[in-house]
Amino acid sequence: MSEHRIIRLKKVKELTSLSDSSIWRREKEGLFPSRRYLGGRAVGWFYDEVLAWLDNVERKEVATHESLRYKEPV
Repeated sequence: MSEHRIIRLKKVKELTSLSDSSIWRREKEGLFPSRRYLGGRAVGWFYDEVLAWLDNVERKEVATHESLRYKEPV
């Protein structure tokens, strides 16, 4: 089931361990889910999109670590 609830910046920072500027920079580069404008100055992100981003980052890190692992010559 998709979890389309909105989370605010504080929760995004807790989940990702990214700073405000890192989130903003990755958004501008298309490397992080886009914020949604909620009215006034309020913004938020879809919780499921942030979780999907985290899952993708973790898979890339594992793949990178696996490729860097020493391999015995054949």
